[in-house]
Amino acid sequence: MNKPTLRKNEIAEKYLTFLDRHIDDVIKGKEQEFFRIKHIASTLAASHTHFTDTIKKVLGKYPCFFYDEKIIKKLKICLGKKICNQVLLPKN
Repeated sequence: MNKPTLRKNEIAEKYLTFLDRHIDDVIKGKEQEFFRIKHIASTLAASHTHFTDTIKKVLGKYPCFFYDEKIIKKLKICLGKKICNQVLLPKN
């Protein structure tokens, strides 16, 4: 693999790892809200456009697909165990 391909794969891998950690932090109350994709891209040292294009190219779907998918999966587990933090519940 050439260097640009390695970097793209690295960004995709770091993104998926970041999502798991970040979603867990929100569920545990360590973070108050979910970050926007733009903030995540910046955290991973990529511009929003480059980040979005890279995830789409490497993983086949846009970043929001994986974000939503992981949130839903974690919430189903969380709700099944009834351990969700108040942060995740609708506010009245």
